[in-house]
Amino acid sequence: MVPITLVLMPGLDGTGEQFAPLLSALPDSLVPLVVRYPRDRALDYEALLPLVAAQLPTDAPFVLVGESFSGPLAIRIAALAPRGLCALVLVATFHRRPVASWLALARPFARAPMFARPPPAFVIRQLLAGSDAPDALVRSFRASSASVRRHVLALRVRAALAVDVSSALAEVRVPIVYFAASHDALLRAAIADELRALVPTLDVRSFATPHLLLQRQPREAAAALAEIAARAIMAT
Repeated sequence: MVPITLVLMPGLDGTGEQFAPLLSALPDSLVPLVVRYPRDRALDYEALLPLVAAQLPTDAPFVLVGESFSGPLAIRIAALAPRGLCALVLVATFHRRPVASWLALARPFARAPMFARPPPAFVIRQLLAGSDAPDALVRSFRASSASVRRHVLALRVRAALAVDVSSALAEVRVPIVYFAASHDALLRAAIADELRALVPTLDVRSFATPHLLLQRQPREAAAALAEIAARAIMAT
């Protein structure tokens, strides 16, 4: 089978460094293309849209994967029906209001001083990586977060708390798969059901992981992505 490009859109830090566990688990049938966002420029979803669109393959079929923060942006990209897109995979992400309504009220307070230091290890374990997360994963997450300017992280948080791409979902014409982290302590539990209500054909895959799904179960995720890509290519 001809290799299929896997376009990987990263979480909040935007560095793409947290894809390392997944990259090492991918089969030869998938060729990764990691999208990276500027670490020193505060760009919201609207500003990131052309940046991502310019990096998409132009001469090969590809699967678009939007992780966490990048989910809404991946939905908007897919709605544009770029040439070669054959499937959209949303990983532990959201289409609107990612967190509980009371927590979303904190949006005006998401400012640079809050990100002066990377999150403590216990916060990463509690909200993102799980209490049993390997120390190496926690260190890697803290390092990649610290490499991004704090005003950039603050703007991305505010953008995520305000986004709503529900209408764009109706314009996506390729299969959509949602990877749900069943032990996610960060996102609202109702997101998968809301997405299914908007997209009745949505394929929901549940993984027994915390929010950092691709990092905690990279081999399982890689196998699922390979199957999704192969099925999407056969359908085209």
